[in-house]
Amino acid sequence: MPSRPTCCSSRQSRHQKEICKVNNERSCLYENGPGSSRDALLEKLPLRTIEGEWQRSLDMIELSQRRLAHLIQDKQTPVSDQLEACLRDMQAASSRLDRTLNNTTALLRCIQGGEQPQWETLDLCAFVRVLCSVSQSLKERMHIRLTLDCGSQSPLYIQADRRFLSQICLHLLSNALRACAPEGGTVALVLHPDGHGGATLTLTDTGCGLPDNNNYASMDANRAHFLGGTRTGLLLCQEYCRLSGWQLELSRRPKGRGTVATLAMPRPALDQVRPVLHSPSPEEDLYKAQALWLQLVVELRNIPGLEDAPFAIPTKIP
Repeated sequence: MPSRPTCCSSRQSRHQKEICKVNNERSCLYENGPGSSRDALLEKLPLRTIEGEWQRSLDMIELSQRRLAHLIQDKQTPVSDQLEACLRDMQAASSRLDRTLNNTTALLRCIQGGEQPQWETLDLCAFVRVLCSVSQSLKERMHIRLTLDCGSQSPLYIQADRRFLSQICLHLLSNALRACAPEGGTVALVLHPDGHGGATLTLTDTGCGLPDNNNYASMDANRAHFLGGTRTGLLLCQEYCRLSGWQLELSRRPKGRGTVATLAMPRPALDQVRPVLHSPSPEEDLYKAQALWLQLVVELRNIPGLEDAPFAIPTKIP
């Protein structure tokens, strides 16, 4: 004769049904489709809170690095040498993590619709000169020749979002330098006005070039230069271009190895541009140039060979 279910087994059965019911309800939260709960969940994602938590963790890592550096200061022992090497590795790893997290959160803000262009008038030649102000350090540390050709168009004023333009240019320059390392090479930046209030920036490098899916040697060479990349930087650049009405195209050099990146920046529609309420002062221009230079140095320190390279902050606009 089959045994009757006990009170305990009955409660367990009800508990399992409760779990199944909750799990089924939870699964409904992540359904796909326009206007679905997944879209609502993405909109409610607390990016500011997430960024704060990430930043606190990074601050703790930095604090630990400082404490460790203080403990081994002025000590010449095999152990201290090993700890110094560990410190350099920690600094490089935390810097890469910070860069990846910043790109990820910026990309999520775009997905949530929280990023819109903030147009301003800026001198594109002066902007790019700041990026090229580290050419001497790149030549000495990486054997890379960085050049700029503004032609006769200096100054070259355009309407752009400074944040978007900074992210795109820093990403393109960083990729070009990585492609040329460690053998060295040339990275050339050329500016052209489009004749309608916009401009085109072309960045050409003589590095490993774009990967060829039909050529294993080409894929291996590219992977060796960009090992560990998440592609969030490229996705973010593409999203900033979409929001700005710009076009970014990557192609192989017509002759020899290397890549050509072309950024077309047409003038935005008049209804998108806010009128300029004041003329920037020389002090404000210098402040913006130094802020861009600081972003540049942070980006460069993520490139192997430049982790501890000395860079002198500009005291005047290049």
